[in-house]
Amino acid sequence: MEKLEEQIRNRWPDNARQVSELIRPHFKVRDELTTENGRVFRGKRSVIPRAARKLTMQEIHRSHLDMRSCTRRAEDTVYRPGMTNHIKDFVSTCTVCSSTGLNSQSNSWCAA
Repeated sequence: MEKLEEQIRNRWPDNARQVSELIRPHFKVRDELTTENGRVFRGKRSVIPRAARKLTMQEIHRSHLDMRSCTRRAEDTVYRPGMTNHIKDFVSTCTVCSSTGLNSQSNSWCAA
């Protein structure tokens, strides 16, 4: 996260290849990133530090909502590159949801 903060404070280069591989996934949204009090934001959403990603996913999926609901919940407050795929993987491998059949339930009543 320190490298990302430093890159935001300094000017981003024009080419993604000139950026450290560690922060390159943020290059596409570089103009939307800011820092405040040692935290990085994309708009009003907090960028999830690498060390907090698993804990954040656990919190997002704490109520064992489906992937779409978890994604909507996350998109309101947090950001990380590839977040939607990470949520999909996390929800699909949730042992609680798998053992109770929540992963395979179709909420057709929601689509009405």
